[in-house]
Amino acid sequence: MLKLSDNELHWYVANTCRQEKKIKQRLDSMGIENFIPFQQIARKIHGVDKLIEVPVIPNLVFIHTTLKTCMSLIQEYAFDMRYLRDRETGNFLIVPDKQMEDFKQIMDLNPDNISFDNEVLTVGSKVRVMKGNVS
Repeated sequence: MLKLSDNELHWYVANTCRQEKKIKQRLDSMGIENFIPFQQIARKIHGVDKLIEVPVIPNLVFIHTTLKTCMSLIQEYAFDMRYLRDRETGNFLIVPDKQMEDFKQIMDLNPDNISFDNEVLTVGSKVRVMKGNVS
């Protein structure tokens, strides 16, 4: 079982109820590292076609901080969000650093051209590596 120190940095995941941009601005102004992948989509607004920026994963923000700061964002700063929890332990869900870096790298590519397939890859399957180290 993972024991968390109040001073260890982890990637926490919070549900924001469609306030991703507002929460991102507040976290940025506080100097707290966070990540929300956005994409540009075309929408018709009042009869006019416009490009707007929307989250790739609606209602989620990834926050790189300590457990103590996580708690204070809700209790002291009244952020309108709630943290996702691990179903087995009931603790706040933590995304491992390596998985978060991989996710950020994928989202750094053009998110409009990325699709996630459930196809099973086997030895000999052809894949195209678009970015990053291959070892």
